[in-house]
Order: sequence, then structure tokens, then C-alpha cells
Amino acid sequence: MLRRLFLILILLVALTGEVLTRYGPVQQAPGATVSRAIRSVSNDDFGRLIQQLSEPGGYFDTDNLISNEASYLHVLGKLRRMGVQQGAYIGVGPDQNFSYIAQIRPQIVYVIDVRRDNLLQHLLFKAIFAGAHNRLEYLSLLFGKPVPAELKAWDSRSLQQLVDFIDKTPSRRDRFDGTKLSVAAHLKGLGLHLSDGDLASIGRIHDAFFEAGLDLRFTSKNR
Repeated sequence: MLRRLFLILILLVALTGEVLTRYGPVQQAPGATVSRAIRSVSNDDFGRLIQQLSEPGGYFDTDNLISNEASYLHVLGKLRRMGVQQGAYIGVGPDQNFSYIAQIRPQIVYVIDVRRDNLLQHLLFKAIFAGAHNRLEYLSLLFGKPVPAELKAWDSRSLQQLVDFIDKTPSRRDRFDGTKLSVAAHLKGLGLHLSDGDLASIGRIHDAFFEAGLDLRFTSKNR
């Protein structure tokens, strides 16, 4: 089940990662925008917006970080046929928003959720988006895997090729630990008031992806 869920995540985040291929490295938060126009928002403005719109984190006795769920993506065909494009987009929590955003190409996006951990997860994605030049590098940073020497050549590779590379390439702890330091440095530069608990949660969420990357490698070897 874990492998299936994270393969779905790889596939659908790789799909929405077309933003990286088309526009280059994204310097804003996923859920804040995928549009060129919004790049004028400064890090300080972004940090203030997060502070103004976010409620304090509450207590939940279970984790409920929901990834990209294929069953919710059936509406993409309808959106495509209707020609829904640009404008403003408002979504809730889970990552299928990124697939909707990739289809609609809105000018500004707000993704909200009652659980603060969803904000923290999206901040993790934002930091990795900022450091990635294409879809493969994004997935490699997320899972702690080394990138190939000819990274640019992967700009136009198929989703299956991306998944095969991630599935077959061993995760490396040194690579992952370096990315975690970069993520923390990036987030500290956004003017956000993140507590030690927030930073610990972001690290815990990222650790889950690293562990999933190890699992993908193990199951690939033993199929």
C-alpha cells in the first residue's frame, strides 16, 4: 500500500512538474501560484500573507496528510473541455490541487486547510521546487536520490522514464541530508514565523519521503 501511494504521488507530482520544465525553477510556494505574473511577490510579502491567513496549529490525535488521489482527478477532462484557464484558484489541502493548477494555469492560487501540517508539507514542496530545474531533479531532491550528469536531457523525458529512474536509483543519506539543510535555509529566508515544532514537522514529513524512496528501491530489486 505504501509503495502504491507513493508511486501515485511520483506520477502526479511529475505531471504537475511540467511547470518546472516550462517556466524554469519556481521561486514561490506551491499553492501560492504557478504563474509568471505573481513572481513579483517578494519573500517578505509571501511570509506576511501566510501569517495573516493562517490560524494557529491545533491538536489532532492522528496524522491526515493526504497525497494526490487519483479518484479526484476525473474532473480534469471536464475542465479541459470547458477551456477553464487562468483566473484565481482556491483549493483545500491535498496535493491533487497541483494537478488542477497545472491544467488551469491560474494567475494566483490559495490552498487552505484546517491542519497546519498541510501548510508545512506545501512549504517543503515550495522549497524543493525552488531548488529544482526540472521534474527529475525535483523528485530526486524529494527522495534523496542523485541526479544524472546530463540533467538537462531529462526535460523532455516521459513520465514512465522519470518513474523508472526514481524507482531504480538508490537513495543516498548524504544527498538527502544536504537537501534538508537547503530546505531549512530557504524557509528561514521567507520571513515566516516557523516554530521549532514547525521545522521539526517539516523534517519529519521529508523523512517520510526518504524512507519511501528506500522502500521503492528495495521493492524494485525484488520484483
